[in-house]
Amino acid sequence: MNASDQQEKKRIDKIFKEAQKDLKTSFLSLKFSPDYLGAVVNFTDAAKGYRKLKLFKEALLSFEEAIKCNKKLLEGWAEGQNYLEMAEIYFYDLNNYVNGYDCLKNASYAIKLTGKLSMSVKIYIEQATKFIENGNNKMALEILLSAFEDCKDNLHDDLMKISMEEIFIKIIDIYCGLENYGKAAEFIIDYIKIQKLLKDEKKYKVSKNYLYLGLIRLIMNESYLIESIIDEMFSFYDNSCSDDIDDLKNAAKYFDELNKQKINNLVIYSFSLFPNNLLKAFRKAYDKKEIAGLSNQVRNINLNSANINIEINKKNDIDETRDQTVNSYLGDDFNNFENLNNNNHNQENASNNNFQADDYL
Repeated sequence: MNASDQQEKKRIDKIFKEAQKDLKTSFLSLKFSPDYLGAVVNFTDAAKGYRKLKLFKEALLSFEEAIKCNKKLLEGWAEGQNYLEMAEIYFYDLNNYVNGYDCLKNASYAIKLTGKLSMSVKIYIEQATKFIENGNNKMALEILLSAFEDCKDNLHDDLMKISMEEIFIKIIDIYCGLENYGKAAEFIIDYIKIQKLLKDEKKYKVSKNYLYLGLIRLIMNESYLIESIIDEMFSFYDNSCSDDIDDLKNAAKYFDELNKQKINNLVIYSFSLFPNNLLKAFRKAYDKKEIAGLSNQVRNINLNSANINIEINKKNDIDETRDQTVNSYLGDDFNNFENLNNNNHNQENASNNNFQADDYL
């Protein structure tokens, strides 16, 4: 710690001591109750100052003291914000995910008690987004699943339903990024069940999630389930659902036909706003299927070539066997017979030559 940081620490220590002094009572000074309002301001300022100096132990202690004052003053929102500051110190400065997660849940609960339900979930989403950006998808998933459960318990609030949709998309994206497609499929099915219970839920939102489910079934090489998914879509149908049904039918058809151009068109024009990792997994599954198809073609060509060579070898073996059989059956008589034929042929040619010579003379 350099000289300027040491001076700053002395200043912050003084603020912390002033906060402690605010909580003391004094009969002589006619101070009969703690000054929680003054203390909470000083403890909060000290906590932020300590954190800036990377004195995390002191910062956590100061935030804890500030939270005690918040509780006395019934300041739920400020309490939640201080818990959130503590969660971020544990998460990003100390890599202590257990304590950080506990503080995050306390922050959400404190804010929820103020009646700000959607904000109590928003802080989950914000922290999960930071973990996703830092590549920690597992921690993000744990946070989002907690937020999803909170939304399920408060579906009477329209803002909670909107947050629930946002959380749903992020969870599907994470599951696909982790290649946990089975969990993704289960989660989509559970969410569709919730959607169907909501009387004011738009049907096109449900059909879109059925489309997500269909793509995941194709990724999992379970195309035989597509027809049943389409039947479910028709059972919960209005005109807003037709495009999703057509897109799923086409995706299954082009996937089976290995029509790369058509698949690319679907991804670009119909699926462009889908979760990013879902589209990556869909493309990866198609490429894998395409490579397998090419390998089968090569294998079939090799098998056909091998069969042709086998037939040729069989024919050569038959011809050779037949020649050996004839020679062994006729033996020397066959050879003498051939020699006799050759001699007769030669004599005949000589006679013809003499005859031609006499005619000439």
